[in-house]
Amino acid sequence: MVEAEKAKQALFALQAVIIRARSMAHDLGNAQDLAELLDDAEHLPYLLASEEDETENYRRILEKVARRHKSAHALQRFDGELPADG
Repeated sequence: MVEAEKAKQALFALQAVIIRARSMAHDLGNAQDLAELLDDAEHLPYLLASEEDETENYRRILEKVARRHKSAHALQRFDGELPADG
């Protein structure tokens, strides 16, 4: 699980990752990068559903996504730096 006060931001961050993946999918020459993004992101729903506090692990994955996949937007959403519609 993610800390209760971070749950909404965690979902918005996951949405930002999905939006980035969709954008990458439109770039047909970017299949390997897209696969790597999805490999990184596949752990996020598990961490949300976990019985343990996985807030730090969730953020670590978002940091990796931001660095490797040009998706700082996801990390910024998780950190509350952007509004839900930002």
